[in-house]
Amino acid sequence: MLPQKAPKNASAAAADLVEGRDYISNLPDGVLQHILSFLPAQDVVRTCLLAKRWRHMWESTTVLRFVCGGLKEPGSVEEIKEFVDHLLRLRIRGGTPLDTCDFRFHLDENKDFDMSRIVLWIRIALQCKVRVLQFIFVGDNYQDILPQDDHPFFISQYLKKLELENFNEMVPRFLDFSCCPFLEDLEIVYCALARPKLISSQSLKRLTIKRGYFSYEWRLPIRAPNLVSLWLEVSDGRTPSLQRMPSLLTAVVKIHGYDLNTVDSDYDNNQSILLQGLSEVQNLVLISPDTEMFIFRRDLKFCSSFNKLKSLLLDEYWCEPADFSALACLLKLSPVLEKLTLQLYSKGPKHKVEIKLSCKPLEMSAAISQHFKTLEIKCEVYDDRVHNVLMFLSKQLNILPDGILDRTTGRMLPRKAPKIASAAAAAPVEGRDHMSNLPDGVLQHILSFLPAQDVVRTCVLAKRWRHLWESTTVLRFVCGGLKEPGFVDEIQEFVDHLLRLRIHGGTPLDTCEFRLDEYCRAAAMARINLWIHIALQCKVRVLRLNYSGQFPSLDGHPFFISQYLKKLELEGLDTLPNRLLDFSCCPNLEDLEVDDCNLGDLLLISSQSLKHLTIQCC
Repeated sequence: MLPQKAPKNASAAAADLVEGRDYISNLPDGVLQHILSFLPAQDVVRTCLLAKRWRHMWESTTVLRFVCGGLKEPGSVEEIKEFVDHLLRLRIRGGTPLDTCDFRFHLDENKDFDMSRIVLWIRIALQCKVRVLQFIFVGDNYQDILPQDDHPFFISQYLKKLELENFNEMVPRFLDFSCCPFLEDLEIVYCALARPKLISSQSLKRLTIKRGYFSYEWRLPIRAPNLVSLWLEVSDGRTPSLQRMPSLLTAVVKIHGYDLNTVDSDYDNNQSILLQGLSEVQNLVLISPDTEMFIFRRDLKFCSSFNKLKSLLLDEYWCEPADFSALACLLKLSPVLEKLTLQLYSKGPKHKVEIKLSCKPLEMSAAISQHFKTLEIKCEVYDDRVHNVLMFLSKQLNILPDGILDRTTGRMLPRKAPKIASAAAAAPVEGRDHMSNLPDGVLQHILSFLPAQDVVRTCVLAKRWRHLWESTTVLRFVCGGLKEPGFVDEIQEFVDHLLRLRIHGGTPLDTCEFRLDEYCRAAAMARINLWIHIALQCKVRVLRLNYSGQFPSLDGHPFFISQYLKKLELEGLDTLPNRLLDFSCCPNLEDLEVDDCNLGDLLLISSQSLKHLTIQCC
């Protein structure tokens, strides 16, 4: 709890509301100190001029942030070095321990930067019993003149967290924390780790290395036996070697760069580089965008088993080659695995298709954990590659799909009952139409990514597809650009006819999108406005408008009127009339996104139901 003064009673607080009264100075000391903790140290010291209450407040702040360069604090390190020297020395004499010390420097490309002064500041901060130490450099024009002696660089009985970003060079013992017995958190971001001989700490619990650039000559050992959380991202150089981590709960390993494709001494001695060190983890993520990366597959030969692993996330690396040998081997080495997530051909969490499957342990292959419960597949689109993965797993698991989630709408798609594994295995016959055997929900989801013109054209593919387009819940009207060349007047009759069919058909629309890569003149805009009203009559939940054109002036009433509309996205619209964004007649609208639109004529944006509002580049 922060220290505070006794609050005033209600009558005294009311009496304070006098013009010109300094209300902020009446806040408790703890609140004022918290406000100061967000400011650069230069501004913290300047507050001594605000009022008598502030005169000595800066002397006892527990957070110091030294910032220079960039837009917020222009200048160079040379210009503030005397200020930093003086302030840090005052803190040593003052005796108030530092909680956080942050150095954030934008370096001038035209000037050399001397690291010797930084070394001095680090040591003074450590003498002030700092608990959190942060160094962030932007730019790369500085000299490596850190101490070259063979001793640990960081020595402190109080340091608990260290963050390093954009260090070009580190001396060999820079990451040896044997003299920091209470260090628990270490974050290393965008740093060159070619020179350190090891990362070593007995106390470390959380280690994060993002965009690490390692040596091509040796593997960096990581010795942290008490780690509970590991994030290791290798961008270049030899992948570091991990030693035993018996307390590890969560590990994320991403290898982006090329490891040396040679048989080195690690493999000559039948030693695992990564996986054996991770063998006692409970939740594991293994990702390598390069399917030719050899290190994971080579490591499998020397790894015993993952006896504690319960949750595993893999990418498409583990599904190559077509025999899925790496995936099968990893599953065999995980005897208590409960959940497997495959993130296939999709960047990050922005996948559009999510397939969830439950498994029956008693009917699974003996090579699979009998504790296995759930399989999830996340991908950008359901295609042949994803289908092949499902066919392979169907031989190992008796799968029961819980459903296929369309993340663009947040709704579960309808499906048919899946085939059992034996029937699925019998399906691959030359000439068989495998795609038409997919569940209705999957086919509808595939259609949801196509322009409406192509959706209708699928009726000629096969008998199964003849009427499928009539019940699709997503319509995307696209024209102009490279994918669908043309103009609005060329697709006018098609859109008119299709939308009117949807009104008569009675199937509500989930999503309707108009993406037109042309400037729409008055006649075209009038037609588009009609289409929007028809879409609203079809009970559309998500409406996307992306085109350029001038809306006609409204008659004093709201333009959007719907009991069902939940999300509206506007992009590139010109000269919006006054009442266009008055949503008083959309009682269930929750999301509004406005991007690159001209809002100059609007008098208000009004909605009682809106929960998420995004306006950018307007």
